[in-house]
Order: sequence, then structure tokens, then C-alpha cells
Amino acid sequence: MFAGFVAVLAMSVVAVGSASAALPEFLNAKKEAVKSPVTFTGESSGTAISFQSGGEFACTHWSISGELINSKEVRHTVVKWECGGLPFVCGQHETNKWTSEALKGTIGYINKEHKEVGLELQAEAETEVEKVKIPGPWFSKVTCALETFNIDGELIGGLTTVNKLSTSFSLKEEGVSGVQHVTKFEGGPSEQHLYRPPATGFAVNSSFALAFSQSLELHA
Repeated sequence: MFAGFVAVLAMSVVAVGSASAALPEFLNAKKEAVKSPVTFTGESSGTAISFQSGGEFACTHWSISGELINSKEVRHTVVKWECGGLPFVCGQHETNKWTSEALKGTIGYINKEHKEVGLELQAEAETEVEKVKIPGPWFSKVTCALETFNIDGELIGGLTTVNKLSTSFSLKEEGVSGVQHVTKFEGGPSEQHLYRPPATGFAVNSSFALAFSQSLELHA
């Protein structure tokens, strides 16, 4: 009997370990992992962009929309922003209106101990380089009066609130002097940045108020 009890206890420990390994994740109102698409939209005010080469510039409008396709991933996500004269991007007096390519994203821990969760966004399309698939061809395509260029890389923002059922969440990106504050998930393989090829890095400061089409819990 004791051997049977030990076996059951061991199985329970494994089950608990497996469940915790799946965190963080979105759950529905029944405490079940999300399995069907849930749409979301968001608006941000007070957004700013800074460049490694110097300068910080205000943006008047920033919006996001997409779908949560399961408990950990988003797809078909599009970011739109409008910023006044960015001399390092378009002309000094030209209004910059950008629309990202279709983006995909994954949630993960920024800091597991403190239950800080983030969302990493990158290009949904993929390009194959030497038989290895990488995100691409770009994060966003920017069209100015005299030129068109790409923005490459990935963007990670903090996602709150955790462990509470709600339709409202926030997504906050922070950066200074062209470098994002969060550049990878805890234990992640490498740092991720946004940049204008070949090497002009820039960072985003924004805070989205996200609205989901149904109540969810960000379980962490």
C-alpha cells in the first residue's frame, strides 16, 4: 500500500511540474487553456521613439489589433503608428505613418519570481536562410516621400494584469537611447531589438490599453 501511495504522489508531483512548466498562459473563465481565437484591440497615448544615434520623438497615435489563437500565442497582429517629423526615419517635417506587417507573438516570463510576463512580437512570415527558417522579411515597411525602407527585429513588452479574470490588460514597451529595456525572456536564447538596417537601433516607449473580446486570466 505504501508503494502505491508513493507512486501516486510521484505522479502528482510530475503533473504539478508539467502544469507549472506551461506558465505563463491565458485561461478562459472556466480556468481552461484558450483553444479558440480571441480577438483584441488596443490604443496607446504618449508614445515616443528614441534612436541610438540620438534624439527622442513623440508619436500622436499608436494602435494594435490581433488574435490570441491559443493559451500562449497571438497571430494576425498589426501595429499602426503616426509620428511627427523623425529626421532619422523620414523627413524632418514629414508625418510618419507606419503599418506593421502581420505579426505573431508569444508570451513568456520577463521575471518568473516576480510574475512579470511579456509579449514578444515578430514578423509572422518566415524567410529560409541556408535551410533555417527565420522571422521575416521584416517587422514593418516604412514609406516616406523620397524612400521606402524596412524595420527589422523583434519587440518585447510587459503584459499585465496577471492572475485576474478580465477583458482589459495593458502592454507596455520601455526603452531609452535606442535600446529596449526588455530584450529577451528569462532564460531566452538571445537578445532581440528593433532596428533600421544595417544598424540604426531604435526603442519604443508606449503603453497599450488592450481590450479582449472575452474575459481571460493571464495565469502566472
